[in-house]
Amino acid sequence: NLAGVLVRTISHDNAAAQFAQWDLMNASNIPVASGMYIAHIDMPDVGEQKILKFMIIQSKQILEYY
Repeated sequence: NLAGVLVRTISHDNAAAQFAQWDLMNASNIPVASGMYIAHIDMPDVGEQKILKFMIIQSKQILEYY
């Protein structure tokens, strides 16, 4: 997240597929909150890294978790 807390690590091992899917759950299987997030993408095969910012807007907030 923007505070620098690791939300989840997603490994993309299928070279034939262009995209990886995320179920919007954190590492503890709790839905993430709406807000700004940072993605660190490591591509060792091409020797590059990307850092992206993105926004999540959840249609339903589960207040017992936040």
